[in-house]
Amino acid sequence: MFSVIFPGQGSQSVGMIKELYDNFTYVKDFFKQADDALGYSISKIVLEGPKQDLDLTENTQPAIFLASYVIFEMIRKESNINLEDAKYFAGHSLGEYSALAASNSLNFRNAIKLLNERGKAMQTAVPKGTGGMLAVLGININEINDLLKKKCLVFSCRDSAYKKFTSKINSSYHSYRNESLVNYEKALLAFKKENFNIIRFGSMAENKCENKKIYDYTFSKFRNEINDLVLMKNCELYVGTWSGPDILALNFQKPIVWTNAINIPYVYTFQSHVVTIFKKFYDQKKNEFIPYKYLLDLNYKFKNENIPVGAFNQTSFFEKYNIKLIENTDDEIFNAVKEMINYKNGKFKFDSSLQDKFKKPYIKLTKNSIKPNFFVSEYFIKKNISLFS
Repeated sequence: MFSVIFPGQGSQSVGMIKELYDNFTYVKDFFKQADDALGYSISKIVLEGPKQDLDLTENTQPAIFLASYVIFEMIRKESNINLEDAKYFAGHSLGEYSALAASNSLNFRNAIKLLNERGKAMQTAVPKGTGGMLAVLGININEINDLLKKKCLVFSCRDSAYKKFTSKINSSYHSYRNESLVNYEKALLAFKKENFNIIRFGSMAENKCENKKIYDYTFSKFRNEINDLVLMKNCELYVGTWSGPDILALNFQKPIVWTNAINIPYVYTFQSHVVTIFKKFYDQKKNEFIPYKYLLDLNYKFKNENIPVGAFNQTSFFEKYNIKLIENTDDEIFNAVKEMINYKNGKFKFDSSLQDKFKKPYIKLTKNSIKPNFFVSEYFIKKNISLFS
């Protein structure tokens, strides 16, 4: 007992079955029948290309059918194999139509016209140059199912790459906003165990992720603007500082863990489902950290300086007044994310008395309101309690 199985889209190549075309008259006859049925020369596309025309779905499907059917007929006529003894005829995707024609359930002319229309419908649904196909090989189906069940935790790490690429002037004026990638890697890897895929987001960056368990989408060949939207729309939450990707997260109303926030009076307290943590301001002249209530006060300024310390927006200001910005550590990032996940799942409730250590001075000094589910990480407050006093 044997079966005959036909291939689907993706197996095409320019010049396929040319040797059969050159050596068998009946093969030429099938090519002519195909051209007549379609009203254009599929023969020329199959035999000569160009590849981009052959790869158009409306051409690919009838082309593969033509090749498959011709090979089937050649085996039937030129070999000792009795194909009528086949127990089953089957095919993958468009190959099903090849199987129907080979088993005399559908005639050649109708099959190739049908596949041309099928291809046009599919091509219209996904415009040329958009989307793609993926084959997964060498992995157990259970592993694939486990992978598909995982949620996506998306993060970005701000560095100077984008500014250097897009700005015609020296971009170092914004270097005070930069972050360390290693802190994110250390902080977020633990969530792999909690059924999350960890994905690094962004259009460009200076350094790649070192840990291969993190998917570095930024350096992936699949990175484009459309996939940016798809990824952010479908992620479970976003982690990162104010750097561009967070605006996309805002647009999709995703839960956000804002890290390394700097201009604290202008933090986005209008946004719901937020946990935030701040960079720390270390005054190197006084050898002490500046409490957050001072950074919230727009009247807190250095002598002869018009811009409040909490509103410094260029690296030169920090350098001029010997202010060193201290990044969030990996444990601060980890716990902020953990609090957000547990809060979303109903497993964690924020302590209002701790939240008031930030919220009360913020409302008093900025005159802004705060959404009920906007929070500062409790772990961060407790760890840096002196800065909230």
